[in-house]
This record gives sequence, structure tokens and C-alpha cells, in this order.
Amino acid sequence: MRNEAELNLIIKKSLTWGCKIPDPTFEFSRTIARPFDGFGVLVNISANAPVYWEAKFSNHFQVFDLSRIEQHQIDNLRAIKALLPNSYCWIIYGVKVGRNDNRVWIFDDIHRINERRNERKNILKKELENFPYYPVKNQLIVLTNYILAGGKS
Repeated sequence: MRNEAELNLIIKKSLTWGCKIPDPTFEFSRTIARPFDGFGVLVNISANAPVYWEAKFSNHFQVFDLSRIEQHQIDNLRAIKALLPNSYCWIIYGVKVGRNDNRVWIFDDIHRINERRNERKNILKKELENFPYYPVKNQLIVLTNYILAGGKS
């Protein structure tokens, strides 16, 4: 995993079905902001659910600066969660920790992420060390533990 584009491709391929929203061209970007990075479906043991995500990537294991999430992106994910409470609305943080150590953190409490962002309380490195993460193996996120936990990380 080398960049955010590759992370989004990995997320898309890791879902049962996924679609990455194309990045806008220069002229298109003046007229409309992309709502978030992508959407898809995750087949879970208990239920099938739609997934909407915004992804951020870092080449180093460091603090997750929540100001990198644009206000309209988090607003759109919050609106979807309000309309579809059983959907997964994720903020995904992908990190290249080492040569063959790529990790993904899935933050699925979109309202709590919004609160932290508004309070300017970034997710510190020492917090990340204590949160569950999902390894990337063969260009796929190993979501087994997420699915087995009923979609709660």
C-alpha cells in the first residue's frame, strides 16, 4: 500500500461488492465536491449491509489528524447513518507501518469521530496502538474479526 488511491482500491476489493467514486477532474472539481470515497456492500454473518467510506492514508505510523476529513464528507456520512441506521459509515485510516506491515483502522462511530474532529482531538498514536486494526494481506483487508464481531470494532 503506497497511497490513498491504492488504499481505496484495497477497500473496494475487500467488500463483497464495492465502488470507488472517481476523483473529480480539474474542471469538475469546481462545481461539486465528492461526498466521500466510496460505497459498497458487506455480507455479514448477521446481515448484509451497505457500506459508505472515507479513507485517509499515511506512510508513517503517526497521529490520525481528523482535520484531514472535509466537513462535507463527514456531514454526508452522518446523513446516511441517520437515514440508514443499519448501514456502515466508516472513516478508514490506512497506515504503512513497515515494509510488509500495512494496517487499517475502521472507525464506525461516525458521530463520535465528528465530535472529536470538532473538538480538535485527533486520534493519537498511543490510542491507535490500543485500537483493533485490520491487516492488509494480498491486497485485501482481513475483515474476518469485524464480520464476526457483528460489525463493531
